[in-house]
Amino acid sequence: MFIKLAATVNCKSMRSVRQVLPRAAILIEQLVPIESQLLERVNRTALTTRQKEIAMLSAKGLANAQIARQLNISPHTLKEYFKDIYARLEINSQRQLVERLSD
Repeated sequence: MFIKLAATVNCKSMRSVRQVLPRAAILIEQLVPIESQLLERVNRTALTTRQKEIAMLSAKGLANAQIARQLNISPHTLKEYFKDIYARLEINSQRQLVERLSD
């Protein structure tokens, strides 16, 4: 993709691309540990695989509609999953779920 991009931009734009890429790499490096820490926390829970998947997406900040769409389930089914997740973790809200996974 970088080669295609480089072929379509002039030299001045190429310098801008070269300046942005290192910054993007730094941001990715900073996000990877956060993602792996979240995954570790989710995996330490007593949730099913599907519940863990939902908890991860919720902790990443996706809206319920986005989670349901991404997992190809109805919003009602997602709501039932959340009820089960809350019961297993002995919590009462999505905010508490995020807090639990952030500790």
